Amino acid sequence: EPMIFVLPETDRFCMTQVLDAWTNTPAALKSGSYLLALTGYKGAVPEGVTLVEIPTSMAWLITRTLINDDADMENVREIQSGMRLLPLSCYESGEEYVPPKGEYKEENNSVPLNSVLSMTPKQYFSAANALMASNPSPAADADALARFAALNIGPGLTFDVSVLQGDIQTNWKQMLEEMKGIVVAAGAKYQIKLGDWSYFGDPIARFGTAYDYRAMIALGGLGANPTDVAIYAKTGVDVNQKTLNGQNRYVLHFETLPPIQEGGFWSVTAYGSDDFLIANELNRYCINDRSAFVLNEDGSLDIQLSATAPEKQSNWLPVGTDDFHLFLRIYLPDTEAVKESWTAP
Repeated sequence: EPMIFVLPETDRFCMTQVLDAWTNTPAALKSGSYLLALTGYKGAVPEGVTLVEIPTSMAWLITRTLINDDADMENVREIQSGMRLLPLSCYESGEEYVPPKGEYKEENNSVPLNSVLSMTPKQYFSAANALMASNPSPAADADALARFAALNIGPGLTFDVSVLQGDIQTNWKQMLEEMKGIVVAAGAKYQIKLGDWSYFGDPIARFGTAYDYRAMIALGGLGANPTDVAIYAKTGVDVNQKTLNGQNRYVLHFETLPPIQEGGFWSVTAYGSDDFLIANELNRYCINDRSAFVLNEDGSLDIQLSATAPEKQSNWLPVGTDDFHLFLRIYLPDTEAVKESWTAP
């Protein structure tokens, strides 16, 4: 049955991304009460509740809540405790809802991506067929599904491995290896330049028939936001296109701060070549719009990037002594300004 989701009023950025079974994002929710229902729902909608239609029976939510520092964690927990997710019937009757308790299964003790990639063709397409039966694909997929049907791949069909030729397992592994190159090429195709930075642009999170793009995001960053909610711009080079390395000292110069809408925020975070945060004496891993940085007299901002501390540490982002890269995250960006008038640092 439809579900009710309640996101309480907050004093900060707090937004819930709704995703369907195909990892598309039908909605991004701010504070309020919502009825999550299948597309085409004809039932009553309770007063004060907003209908959100989802095209698949399987749905999932990612709620991102801004936290300022360790001391702020209790405030975030209070926000989380005010979130509710319950069946429509319980919401209407007022009865207490106790979610079904999960259970531990050893076979699920794995990285999901690795589990999928280790499936045999029979396991993979049988699972896909079953999932498609209850989670119909968008109308735009009709041509692709018509081609797949010749191999008994599609909602309600029974996959027969005999349609495959030759050494099935070897060919399957070779195909998976070749797929890596396809998704890497897709990543380059959908990147948007932002000065010395780049970010993944539209149609991220609302993929349509950009199947290569959807596969790339599923493999590398499942659950990515649409660009009107967040932009993650990355750079690993300086203005001379040399790899960033902590043996050097850099200045990251903002002529103006990132353009955000009301309730938005931004941050610059440094990562090592292992894609993890870089340990440092200050336990400082980013500079953001709430940091105690000091602006230049003209309103511009210089962030110091180095392994060792400069004389004044208010604008220092430690980067270690090896290669590193930066992510500039802009939540609720002023997308028109980002694309047309703002100069990236």
